[in-house]
Amino acid sequence: MPDTVKVASIQAPSILGDVKANVSRFSKLVVEAAKNGAKICVLPEAALTGYSSEDFNHSWCIPQKSREDLLDKKFIQHNPHKAAQTSDGEIVQHFKKLCKELEIYCTVPYVEVVESEPEDKSRKSYFEWYKYKYYNAITLVSPKGEAVAHYRKTNLWPYYDNPWATAGDKIVTYETEYGKVGLGVCFDIHKILPEYKQEGIWSLLYCIAWVDDEEFAWFHEHLPKRLSDEKIPYNVIGCNWSVTKRKKVVTYKDDDDEVGEERFVDLKYDWYGYGKTTIYGPFGKILATAKSQFDNEIIYAEIPTSKSS
Repeated sequence: MPDTVKVASIQAPSILGDVKANVSRFSKLVVEAAKNGAKICVLPEAALTGYSSEDFNHSWCIPQKSREDLLDKKFIQHNPHKAAQTSDGEIVQHFKKLCKELEIYCTVPYVEVVESEPEDKSRKSYFEWYKYKYYNAITLVSPKGEAVAHYRKTNLWPYYDNPWATAGDKIVTYETEYGKVGLGVCFDIHKILPEYKQEGIWSLLYCIAWVDDEEFAWFHEHLPKRLSDEKIPYNVIGCNWSVTKRKKVVTYKDDDDEVGEERFVDLKYDWYGYGKTTIYGPFGKILATAKSQFDNEIIYAEIPTSKSS
């Protein structure tokens, strides 16, 4: 076992429901991280299917949820079924091949769909969607191109996850050659820290899509303080989502749609929480943090393996 290993958190935006575009974007960034020596890559929450729109106005919602589960009226709701993946579906198969080529571990985060018996069996024959459940999932893929661990978010964010997701029922660990890792998703952080402490993990691979009413306080102040106060002895390799900084605006010259001037304008967002991905060492020590809230950014940390630490 080497004394240290380079890890990478790949912060980037996703497009809600555009699996092809998301897989393309993150695959290129994973290749870049591997070329720079990363052996473990972590992606944001549900990055490959999308979690929400960047303006935070569009969300997932499934028809069988009760009215009490529905989101704030501001959200435009979308059924996740077309974007959702099985645990051995195309997204996972793609990253199996990629991880084997690059000889790395990578978290593969997505909305998972599972066919199951509906709670209300009387509706099954009339409403096809009642036979599906959806999970906020991560598959961990190894350097051998194998799916070695599979995790479903256990602590759903009530405001956003309840209208579509079913909670997982257990934490998950896997023994890599660098040390034992656990998997976690965003709001899980309020539940899983002591659970993984009890499991004696070396690092938590933590996929995030954070939403907040403060700009940087969670990653730079509140979370490191919690890790310190709770005496969390393992690394937390966090990876948060980001948003797009600018969009291209095209002015047309005439009725023949001849393209005229092209310019870029800064986008404005009325919510906080995106960007500022941070990797923590034991007890909340900040090892690396993203410089930006926007677009693509990969941050790296060289961390001691479990043997050396």
